[in-house]
Amino acid sequence: MDNRVVVTGIGIILPIGKTEQEVIHSIKNDVVNFQRSSFRKDVIVSPVEDFDFKAYIKAYKYSRYLPKSWRLTICAVKKAIEDAKISQKILENSSLFVGIGPNVDVFDMQIEQKALGILSILPNTPSFCISNLFSIHGENLTISTACSSSLQSIGEGFLRIKKGDTKVALCGGGDSRLSNLGISLYYNARVLKLIDESQDVKNSYAPFDKKNMGFVPGEGGAFLVLEELSHAKKRGAKIYGEIIGYSSSMDGLNPTAPDTSAKYPTKCIENALEKANIDPNEIDAIFAHGTGTKLNDIMEIKLIKNLFVNKNPYITALKSWIGHLASGCGAAEMAIGIFCLKKNIIPKIRNLKDPRDDFIPFVIHNTYRQVNIAIFQSFGFGGQNACIIFKNSVD
Repeated sequence: MDNRVVVTGIGIILPIGKTEQEVIHSIKNDVVNFQRSSFRKDVIVSPVEDFDFKAYIKAYKYSRYLPKSWRLTICAVKKAIEDAKISQKILENSSLFVGIGPNVDVFDMQIEQKALGILSILPNTPSFCISNLFSIHGENLTISTACSSSLQSIGEGFLRIKKGDTKVALCGGGDSRLSNLGISLYYNARVLKLIDESQDVKNSYAPFDKKNMGFVPGEGGAFLVLEELSHAKKRGAKIYGEIIGYSSSMDGLNPTAPDTSAKYPTKCIENALEKANIDPNEIDAIFAHGTGTKLNDIMEIKLIKNLFVNKNPYITALKSWIGHLASGCGAAEMAIGIFCLKKNIIPKIRNLKDPRDDFIPFVIHNTYRQVNIAIFQSFGFGGQNACIIFKNSVD
């Protein structure tokens, strides 16, 4: 079978907003939540403010086993379900694909003193909790492929619906690594954007800028509801747009650094384009991974030059708005991107002044254009590559 797959629900809890309206307001008014880490003053972080798990789920007996990252993920699912207006009958047979990362708060949770402390280290615990809370009992998969995790979860849901294995799939993820351990691990790996006392916290981070070295860690959760087109139409669902292509690949060259030749990321995008049966010239915008590390920037620039010879799509990087959400970044950026595309907004790469390449059309001011087809791409530690092709309409 070759079913068409549409997005019918989006749930977010992010540093720039918890609703579509808040996200659009933040983008239009240049609102971010970058601040100095309480653990290291030379490190910038992008937290979610005013998050209370009980405001979304009043009482849950397993909540004490859940770090903030998993709580953000679970609450984003609840919001996506509400946005899609899915009935309990449909939910019961829906599939679940969760992109998740490690619990870096585990040492602060005293799990050895808890009866079921092992839940705090099992990677499938968020999937269990989501099934347990919302009675989702279809096909499921926990995906932990570093920074490509949540985008791959969306891709896997897309494939199952496309093949006819399921009608509805809840896909996404979340992460939070702003604790002392999380910041220390990133710091030791030398991947963070560092600033001195004189620098402006909100206006220092600039992916693809020659002077930028490192990323800003953020946190949040984002989930999408994917649905087979005729099923969505039959129940009168709101439709955000259509997913038309997906692919993933692995570099397998270095545990933390990308292959700057971009050989396998290029292959990943080429495969997605082929499966979507579209030409690179039909791509209007690319939502780049855009971490701001030198090696990632170089790799993505090479990737763009490899693929787009005859046309220059707009290039933006949403981490300049929310920071790097690790396992949750792909779903978060796709959610923000879809919101913006519906309003004909291509968000700028904040603070980009001296691009690493003079010929690539990086978006340096919020640009108001209609985008028909966009690529969302994520690249993770271990050489994990993923991309999704999204059509901003349903013909």
